[in-house]
Amino acid sequence: MIRLLAAVSSFRPLSQRCIGRLFSSTAPHGTSTDSWDYDVIILGGGIVGASLACSLAENVGQRHGMKIALLEIRPPPPLAACLAPDRLPDPRVYALAPASVAFLESLGAWQLIKDRKRDYQYMQVWEGGGSGSIRFDAAKAKVMGLGSTRAEGSNGEGKERKKLGTMAENSTLQAALFQCMISLQAQGLLEVLCPVQVEAIAFDTSGTDPTGPARVTWAGKDGVRSQVTTRLLVGADGAASRVKKARGLPSWGWDYAQRAVVATVSLDEQADAADAPSPRPSTTLSANKLSHSSSSPATAWQTFLPQGPLAFLPLWGPYHSIVWSTTPAEADRLKALPREAFLAELNAKLQCPIGLLDPPSFPSYVPQPLVKALVGAHHLVESVVVSAALSQGFHVAPIVRDVCGPRLSFDLRAEHASAYVGARAALVGDAAHTIHPMAGQGLNLGLADAMALSTLIEAGVVEGQDVGSPLFLRRYQNARQAANLGMLGGLTALHGLFGRKEGSWRWLRNVGLGTLNALDPVKAKMAEVAMGVNSGGGRQGM
Repeated sequence: MIRLLAAVSSFRPLSQRCIGRLFSSTAPHGTSTDSWDYDVIILGGGIVGASLACSLAENVGQRHGMKIALLEIRPPPPLAACLAPDRLPDPRVYALAPASVAFLESLGAWQLIKDRKRDYQYMQVWEGGGSGSIRFDAAKAKVMGLGSTRAEGSNGEGKERKKLGTMAENSTLQAALFQCMISLQAQGLLEVLCPVQVEAIAFDTSGTDPTGPARVTWAGKDGVRSQVTTRLLVGADGAASRVKKARGLPSWGWDYAQRAVVATVSLDEQADAADAPSPRPSTTLSANKLSHSSSSPATAWQTFLPQGPLAFLPLWGPYHSIVWSTTPAEADRLKALPREAFLAELNAKLQCPIGLLDPPSFPSYVPQPLVKALVGAHHLVESVVVSAALSQGFHVAPIVRDVCGPRLSFDLRAEHASAYVGARAALVGDAAHTIHPMAGQGLNLGLADAMALSTLIEAGVVEGQDVGSPLFLRRYQNARQAANLGMLGGLTALHGLFGRKEGSWRWLRNVGLGTLNALDPVKAKMAEVAMGVNSGGGRQGM
């Protein structure tokens, strides 16, 4: 904190020197900062904003001399505190695709979080009490050189193991990225203004004319106000983005009428609950003995319940994270339950094995011979679905032994900006889009935004473009909106499909899951999407 305050104090003379040129309306192209305080200012130092700042500083700052700054209202906890062995995991965790991990590694942040992460090689999805399930195995995803981790063998030699993703904590990632930013600041490649309170944002431009600058007025902890200009202002400031509001970028969305309960839970240190016999051994296989080593194989679990999905995600050590999406009233009830009652209910949902569904009902006017034929077909399909689950190894989730820390909750909402860019403005991450957490893709989409915008700005500098021009920025919007809308549409359809409680819909869901589970090539392609392959981000396609 002292270091950050000292950094802020060192910037005050800079802002005072710049006052005389704040009202310049000349907009030079290229990278000259003669009439600009900064080329890019990023508002928001969360994971997406900080990763964008690091990427720009290393690429266009170091190579092309662009001036980059990041403004944040509060710093994260010190990295050393986040890595303390006795510190419980953050209630807020992320499932990061290998493409996101590769990006964070390229910035030097991933290496700093050390063992506060956990790879998972498998993912199992099923409907509670249903017959259908699908299990993904990273080793069957036909992707070379992506999503692998090194596991040490008994002889000390390492071997590559594919992974579907990696779980990591919010505060630890933020602290690691902040340390990277401070290092870049020491090299003169980035200016980190934190803690500061942004008081005003103004654009001396129309919606399409990028002639004037974007202006940001902020106050430090001592209350001293400063105003700076920038060629491009990036909103990485969340769903209630001030940049989005100031630039007049419209958005649309809806509430899911759901609330997610999140908590950190723990298993036994020598957990063997996954080997416990299933209540229905004829239709369920047991899992392998569970290991808490951060390099051992792990499974991400998700079961769809009548009121919403329940995710059970592996963390480091004996810890797991739960994200239980349900109705607001049910979420309040779950939070208020005594510890033992909550654990009993949680384990009952997670331990629910696959079973046989009742045949769908038919209206009275359907002829009885046809009903008998349809019921016979139902039993045939059910046997095929259950056989597929058995052949693909349906596993029972391990038993939860304790709840560590508080049970928190947040309302679920989908929102999407109609435009990601305007004159002198661009949005990334939650400022541009928020989605349902059922697929764990929110941060992955935000990091893909950061990669894409950084790549575009670097290309624009080489081309001599005005990086604040909406015409230029539209290339970023076109690339990322398509990918993000595709994910939003897919999750909306999935939410609607599993939200239907009628017997016929439930039957179709389970048959569909069972069918997909038997199609390894299709599952491999689905796994590749989860691993960040062809996600629309990265350093292609701009």
